[in-house]
Amino acid sequence: MKAGEVCMLMNVPTKGKDTTRAGFKMRNLAEQLKVANFTCPDTLEAYIMALKMYRSDETVGYETIDAYC
Repeated sequence: MKAGEVCMLMNVPTKGKDTTRAGFKMRNLAEQLKVANFTCPDTLEAYIMALKMYRSDETVGYETIDAYC
């Protein structure tokens, strides 16, 4: 990450906020270096889908918030 070779990190916490664990240290470093850090596979999947849509020529339609209530 420090060399700029990592643009995003997938690291799922397993034991809470134990600052001595390697995973905690990696997530903390990612935040300090402004590297995208995902802790939930579903969130990463949604991000990748949105990124693909953003990079495509496809038009995205949406409704106002009232339509979803």
